[in-house]
Amino acid sequence: MQMANDLLALWSEIDGITGNEPDRFRQLYYDRRFDRFAYYAAGRSNRRRPGPFESAIETCRRLRDLNALRRNLTTASLHAVLGGSMSYGRFLNISGSKSDHGSDTDLLLVLGDYSSLPSLVSALRKVGGANHADLESMQARSVIHMSIRLSLKQPCSFSHKITFWDEEPDPWMNPYDVPGHYRLSVHVFSLTDFEFLILKDTPVLDGQDDGFQRILFDYRPDRPDHRLDHQRSFGGTSLFLDRPFDKAQLGFLSQSRACVIRNGRYYPGMFQNLILPQFEIRWEDQLSPLHVQLSGFRWKIVERLRKERQLRPYELLRLSLSHTRSFIFAPHIARSVDGL
Repeated sequence: MQMANDLLALWSEIDGITGNEPDRFRQLYYDRRFDRFAYYAAGRSNRRRPGPFESAIETCRRLRDLNALRRNLTTASLHAVLGGSMSYGRFLNISGSKSDHGSDTDLLLVLGDYSSLPSLVSALRKVGGANHADLESMQARSVIHMSIRLSLKQPCSFSHKITFWDEEPDPWMNPYDVPGHYRLSVHVFSLTDFEFLILKDTPVLDGQDDGFQRILFDYRPDRPDHRLDHQRSFGGTSLFLDRPFDKAQLGFLSQSRACVIRNGRYYPGMFQNLILPQFEIRWEDQLSPLHVQLSGFRWKIVERLRKERQLRPYELLRLSLSHTRSFIFAPHIARSVDGL
C-alpha cells in the first residue's frame, strides 16, 4: 500500500489540496471533475467509470489482498489465473463500493483434484477480511459439488463469491471512513477440467469447422442473470446461446459453452474470457508449471485468428473483440493484445 500512500501525498500536492489526511483522501476519492468527459460518463454498462484516484486506490487494495491469497493458497491450489477487470482494466476501471459492491476480483483456481476443495476453504479462512458466512457456505457447497460431479461424469467447475471487508473494516481504509467491501469471485477447476477448457486435446483450432463446441457445467451459488450466453467472435459479432440451468442444493447447476464455432467463426465462452486477453498467471506450481499449457492455448487462438483473417481479408478481426467486455479494456491492453 506504499503506492496508495504516495498517491495521496502527490495528488494532494499537485491539486493544492490542504487539510487533514482523511479530508484530502475523501476529496480525491469522491472527485467528480472527470464526469464532464464522455470517457468517464455512464456508457454501455450503465456505470460511470471511476476517477483515476479511486481506481488506483481500489486496484492497490485488491492487489494487496491477492498477494495475501497467494501466501495462503499456494499449498491448496496448484495454479491461479487472474481474469476480469483486475486483469484488463486495473488502475482504470476498478471502482470502489460507494454505491454498490464495487468491482469484483475474478480468480480462476486450478486444483489437482476437486477433493482439495475443503483444504482450499481452510486456507481462505486464514486470509484477512474474508466473510465468514460466505466461507461456511463454500465449505458446505464443496461437499455437494463432489456428488454433482460424480453423477454428471462430465466436466463441472465450482464457482463461489466471497465478500471481503464487510464484517470488519479494511485497516488501511478505516481512517478515511470510506466503505471498502468488494467480492472475490472464485472459479475452481480440477487440472483435468481446466485442460478440457483450454482445449489441450485439440492440437489445432484452425482445422475445426462448424459444429465444434465444448460444453461445460458450473455449480454456482446464485441463479444466472440471463438464460442466454453472450459470446463474441474476432470480428465483434455476437452470438447468443441458450444457457440452461437447474436448481441444485445450495445453488444452481448451469450449462454453457466454453467455446463454439459457428459460420466459420470462433466464439470463446465466459470461462475462456476469464483467461483472455492477458493469460495472466498469478501463481503456479513449479513442478507442473501452467504457463506451458496456457502458451499452447494462446497460440491455438492466434492461429485460429490468422485463419479467419485469410478467409475474410476485408474484415477487421482482432483478438480483443472476441471478449464481451472489450469496450472497457485499458487502451494499452487492447494495443498489446491486438499486436499479435
